[in-house]
Amino acid sequence: MDLVYDGFNKIDFFIEDTNKERYYFNIFKNLFPDIQLNKIFPLNGKDKVIEQCRLSKNNKKKIYIIDKDFDDLLNKKEQYDNLFYLNRYSIENLLISKKALYEIIIEDYPKLDEENINNKFNYDDLLSNLICLNKLSRFFIMINDKKLGVTYRSLNSNKDLSLLKTFSYKSDIIFSFYKEVKSKFIEKYPTDNFFISLNEYSIYFTTKDDCLTHIPGKYLLEVIQTFLKQQKLINQCTYDSFCYRLTKNIDESNFSELKNSITFFSEIDTIS
Repeated sequence: MDLVYDGFNKIDFFIEDTNKERYYFNIFKNLFPDIQLNKIFPLNGKDKVIEQCRLSKNNKKKIYIIDKDFDDLLNKKEQYDNLFYLNRYSIENLLISKKALYEIIIEDYPKLDEENINNKFNYDDLLSNLICLNKLSRFFIMINDKKLGVTYRSLNSNKDLSLLKTFSYKSDIIFSFYKEVKSKFIEKYPTDNFFISLNEYSIYFTTKDDCLTHIPGKYLLEVIQTFLKQQKLINQCTYDSFCYRLTKNIDESNFSELKNSITFFSEIDTIS
């Protein structure tokens, strides 16, 4: 997609997902208000973005943006000057902010002010409750690290979780997934200890910020959306619509590393 700055600086942006162009369009409008946004190119996969970047490495007119996923934890990050990793698992992680969530709540229920919302739920407690998702995420890291070939387990927030004062699992999703991952691990590494190997990944989830960084954002936002619906703070909408609404009110501090890196590389002076 073409970005034109002051009529002379034209930049192409390339991203992974074919369904997230509008997300990035809204985000870039906020991050780079002086740039005219024309189009963003989704390449349908991280490997394709990296391959295209290899062909145009160090080209200041081509910017490639990819999800972090677990690449940093597994030492899989590629290094090209014009390749930019998000500093959290995915773009969804960066959409999580008090500002954006409160704006959606007020859009749906305009009579509520911030004090009313605070009386209904505590934002910091909500984030702390999301830590329970680190159990699934440790399995996901092991699947990637050990190349187990197990498909990620989907999460149905209504069915699988109890979203009360303290979030907890109410289905056998963890146990059944655990059995599947353990079986594949033992099959591939019969002499290794499964529990010791699994616990090695706990170091990536020692703090709340660690969890919000490394837990896949899709899971985080699905739980947040379900919780807010249950609290009757937002109206019914699709997950994609919920994410899109969040992109319109981002907390720019979540994107400061990406913005500053792109600005420095492309030599566009947009930092105030």
